Amino acid sequence: MLKKLWELIFPSRASTQTWMVLTFALFVGSAVVVVGLYMVLVLRGETEQAVRTMLHDQAEQIAVQVERESTLTGRAKVVRDISRLTRLQISVATPDTVIGDTAPSYLQAGALLDRANFDRADREQFVYEQYADLREGASFHMALYRPTSGLIVRVSQPEPALYSLVQRMQVVLIVGMVMALVLALVGSWVAAYQVVTPLKTIRESARTVVSEGQFEGRIRVDSRAAEFQ
Repeated sequence: MLKKLWELIFPSRASTQTWMVLTFALFVGSAVVVVGLYMVLVLRGETEQAVRTMLHDQAEQIAVQVERESTLTGRAKVVRDISRLTRLQISVATPDTVIGDTAPSYLQAGALLDRANFDRADREQFVYEQYADLREGASFHMALYRPTSGLIVRVSQPEPALYSLVQRMQVVLIVGMVMALVLALVGSWVAAYQVVTPLKTIRESARTVVSEGQFEGRIRVDSRAAEFQ
């Protein structure tokens, strides 16, 4: 099957123009595919990992600040102050109590009190999630479990400006690479045409010499290439 596919793409007998276009398509197309895969898989993964690390560090710092307070009132005030200063959506809870919550209604800390959530947090130590909303865009969430104090600290934030910039850059670069492939194919076709046309003229003249015996006269080739001239 692979052999048939190879022969279909690269036939055993084809015109010079076809071979030149296929050669350009192979090399330029391979570069486009490699760069596109890097942009989609590697760069996007690295960007998401950076967001994950940032949220984890923020959750750790918030947890430390909350644990320094001994009263529920003081801890709730810490959550409100940090949320106001950083514009993060913060939820802090224990297995029995919601300590502080500045998240929207669909992310209220009451959901953290579910036994399954605590079991998962206790098992994984931290949980990273990403949601996509058609109206508000993507949002990122990190729930961090602190076994020493029994706290779960969840930090949420909308799509960072740098993350959205990287996403747009990926789209622009991929579109640019596809356009480069198209232009390379068009350019290869034009270049091949400039090479093949004089060859066809020489071939037809040779046929005339063989069939009609016209040994006089000159072969007129319209080309700027020194080899043909």
